[in-house]
This record gives sequence, C-alpha cells and structure tokens, in this order.
Amino acid sequence: MTWLARSTDLVSGAATVALGAAVLWAVSDFPVSAPVASDPALLPRLLGAGLIGCGALLVVVHLVRRRLGLVTADDVDSVPLDLPEEAEQAREAGRTAQAQAPAVDWGVVGGLSVAVTVYAVAAFQLGFIVSTFAFVSAASLILGRDRSRRSLLTLGIFAAAVATVAHLGFFELLSVRAPDTPLP
Repeated sequence: MTWLARSTDLVSGAATVALGAAVLWAVSDFPVSAPVASDPALLPRLLGAGLIGCGALLVVVHLVRRRLGLVTADDVDSVPLDLPEEAEQAREAGRTAQAQAPAVDWGVVGGLSVAVTVYAVAAFQLGFIVSTFAFVSAASLILGRDRSRRSLLTLGIFAAAVATVAHLGFFELLSVRAPDTPLP
C-alpha cells in the first residue's frame, strides 16, 4: 500500500486548503467595501476561508489520529481490514443496497435542468417574483408533487411565500438593486 493510499485525508485536506487559498487569492484585488451588502467579494471570501478551515481541520484530525495510532492499514475502500464481524456484515448490506438503488430518472433530471435554466433567464427578463413563483411550482410538480386540488392550493401558497420571502430578503433586507423587468 502506498503512502498516498494511507493518507487520503491528509492529501484531501491539503488540497482543500490550497483551493481555499486560491479562491482568496483570486478575489484579493477586489476592494473591501464598507457596507456588507455592496461587497461583491464577500461570498467568495467567506467560501475561501471556509474551505481553508475545513481543510485544516481535516489535516489536523488526520495527524492527531496518526499520532494516537488510530490510523491502521486500510484496504482499497479505506475501511480497516481488521473489522469486527458486524461491521463487515453492515458493509456488505451497504453494497447490496447500493446495487439495488433505483435507477436515475432522467426525465426529472432533465426537467429540473430546464426549469433552472428558464428561471435563471426569466428572473432577469420577466420579473423576480413571478419567475420565482413559477419555478417553485414547476420544480415541485416535476419532482412528483400530488396534483389534487388541495395539494395544488398548498403548493400555490408555498410558492407565493417563497417568492415573497426571497424578494424581501434580497431587495429589502440586503438592499440588492432589483432588475428593471416588465413584471414584478
């Protein structure tokens, strides 16, 4: 077994730290804005810092486990070879369940892909509230929501609530400038 196979957590953690550092470096030229709502690099900076923190935690946990002797020889699935009988049975049951998993419904995947694409265009061309309402409704129906009268009424109320909360959150609370569109 190679050193790399025994140190996947260490390598993954270091790669995550490097990715976070690359994100921070990429947005280092952005000016730091005083109001949080107008800082275009706030989210990338937070994500970069989060990646660095998670990667560093993964590295530290791996090194502590190695120091305490908790890292043992692993097989190709990164599962210790000296597992008790119950753990081996659970592993086999997991493999069986994975083999019996239902096939991907490509109609749902394609429908959601189209819905997301249409929403991304419509929100800035038609209107945010109307597009959000339509997207939440369409996505729920694509995912197999019941189409009874009561269920559709509940879906309409839920979609209206989501659109309203999103509008209030973005445009009122965060003071994001709303695009000029023909519909609200």
